[in-house]
Amino acid sequence: MKPVLLHIFGLSLLCTTLACAQNESSRLSFLERWSKHSFYVLPAVDYTPETNWSFGVTGANYFKVGSGHRTSSVSYSARYSLNRQYSFTANTRLYMGEHAYLYATLSVGKFPDYFYGTGNQESLLLSSPLFYDPIRVQFKAQPMWSVSKDWMIGPAFQLHYEHMDNAPVAELYSDFCVWGLGVASQYDSRDNNFYPRQGTFFKVLLLGTEPTFGSSIRSVQLQADCRQFIPIHTCVLALQLYADMLYQSNSIVQLLPIIGGADVARGIRRGMWRDDVALAFQAEFRIPIWKPIKAAVFGSVADVYNWEKWQWGIPKVGYGAGLRLAFNQAKVNLRLDVARNNYGGWKYFGNPNTWNFYLTATEAF
Repeated sequence: MKPVLLHIFGLSLLCTTLACAQNESSRLSFLERWSKHSFYVLPAVDYTPETNWSFGVTGANYFKVGSGHRTSSVSYSARYSLNRQYSFTANTRLYMGEHAYLYATLSVGKFPDYFYGTGNQESLLLSSPLFYDPIRVQFKAQPMWSVSKDWMIGPAFQLHYEHMDNAPVAELYSDFCVWGLGVASQYDSRDNNFYPRQGTFFKVLLLGTEPTFGSSIRSVQLQADCRQFIPIHTCVLALQLYADMLYQSNSIVQLLPIIGGADVARGIRRGMWRDDVALAFQAEFRIPIWKPIKAAVFGSVADVYNWEKWQWGIPKVGYGAGLRLAFNQAKVNLRLDVARNNYGGWKYFGNPNTWNFYLTATEAF
């Protein structure tokens, strides 16, 4: 895997260098160029129920390339959590003018986790979660080009490698490498890509893997993410419909779509519910309070389903509220959310009415 990682890291550096070179070539004075950038490196402390407290270093550079009106970003973090998880992550979102866009992300780490079982019925969950301790490498790259003013399309590449010394149950693969090719397309009319007040965002990803070309399984994955932002006086109503559907020739449960976490269906434990299909609808009402401070109230309905044994369960409902603190001129916010869920018998974590809180950066959607 070392040559693969070197190639991935080299590609990320090359993309960043090209973007910076294009920006430097524009006929702007030094002060004008600097005013377009927002750069920081900070100690990082955050919390989610899945990771517990985590500590590390995080940084980002927000900038505009050429004459484009959208803000690009290169972000990175190195973290260690009290659950003995550590990871390094780098993300690139480059808007190269108005006609080209690159999304790329690399994540490397040792991420201990729990397997709760599959399905949307509490009776299908294991009597106690099983601990597993994988080393994980993930890489995604999606370059896109404009078809019209707000619509882009392009190829997609994805790699997921995972290794652990001993799998606790047969359903968990101790070693696999899945890589696939596909196509991604997005429509984006938002006025800001970090904290929009109005506009529409819609993205579809279709990805396939094939053992003939070295992937561990044959699979087809379809993801759809639709968001709408509606201004109401000084407030904003944000809506999201999210779907993740996966067909596998030989099921690897670590790859199954999931709900929950800091972004999709807050208040629900991430990974506790997983199966072939994950569906979620979210709504958030964003309220300005005073200058850089904003508030939000939100709710979500989500669940997972199985292709062969499709059955309806009690929808998993999450709800809560939070505060936002504006971080820079690109409208990136520090985010604190508290949330809980509706389902009873949360046997692994005690009282289902316990509030969970999430301290992180950027919006959930």
